Amino acid sequence: MKTISIVLFAMFSSIGAFAQAEEQAIKKVLAEETTSFFKHDFKTSYSKWHVVPQSVGIVSHLNGETLYLTDKELDVAYTTKELSKTVFPDTFDRSRWKFRINATSAYVTFDQNSLKGKKIIGQTHESRYMEKISGEWKIVSMNVVNYKK
Repeated sequence: MKTISIVLFAMFSSIGAFAQAEEQAIKKVLAEETTSFFKHDFKTSYSKWHVVPQSVGIVSHLNGETLYLTDKELDVAYTTKELSKTVFPDTFDRSRWKFRINATSAYVTFDQNSLKGKKIIGQTHESRYMEKISGEWKIVSMNVVNYKK
């Protein structure tokens, strides 16, 4: 009985460590994608994506407008043309993370404060559907909802 308990404890501990490692890897990819996007480095930003026919990028703004990008628009050329003059926040912080991770896919949600200096200039609730491609987490789809507290 003691041996079974030890084996089960070791197994559950390793599952927990695996989940934590995957969460950290996903957070790193998402931080790199957003940081490069805010700096207008769209090439680096889109290197974090795995665009397939089902991919979509949806951004809902406070004024009721919605930006809806299909798989054909989720690329460097389109983004550079449409957003190269857009002023983005300097940085961001994220909280309220929730993960649903499987062996090769993950659904992730979080809240984001966008910052200019230390001032919050935007708040969003975001979600990403991700897939693990050749050992790396990639974004397949995203939803961004702007809100005011």
